Amino acid sequence: MKKRGQITPFIIIGLIFLLLFLIILFTRSYRIEKIGAVSSGELNPIKNYVDLCAKSSASDALYLLGVQGGYTAPPKLYFQSAYAKIAYWYYEGEDTSPTIEEMEQELSSYVNRALPECVENLDAFRDMGFEFEYRNNNK
Repeated sequence: MKKRGQITPFIIIGLIFLLLFLIILFTRSYRIEKIGAVSSGELNPIKNYVDLCAKSSASDALYLLGVQGGYTAPPKLYFQSAYAKIAYWYYEGEDTSPTIEEMEQELSSYVNRALPECVENLDAFRDMGFEFEYRNNNK
């Protein structure tokens, strides 16, 4: 008749495991609901704004690159016209034209300088309840 007392600890241990399983299941589903509170559809306006701003910055950089003879920043040797500082590519017998790599670097540095403004000017989205943190990982 003592066999009945031997099964009681196994039932208690089984109930404890069942309780732990239910607690883990509940906390995981709660976390998923909490994380999924912002849907990708709600983030589309932010993504579109940043994409448009980046595209606009790249377009401005390409315009300057073309008008100023391969430079987005004023070059060392240039002719001041009514609308731009046009670089001399040949000056006193010396070829001073920029290489493709230098023009790529000019374009990249212009966009890198302009892009933080795109990310920092998200006040309209802050009013909607979003919070933003900007970190510059290039430094």
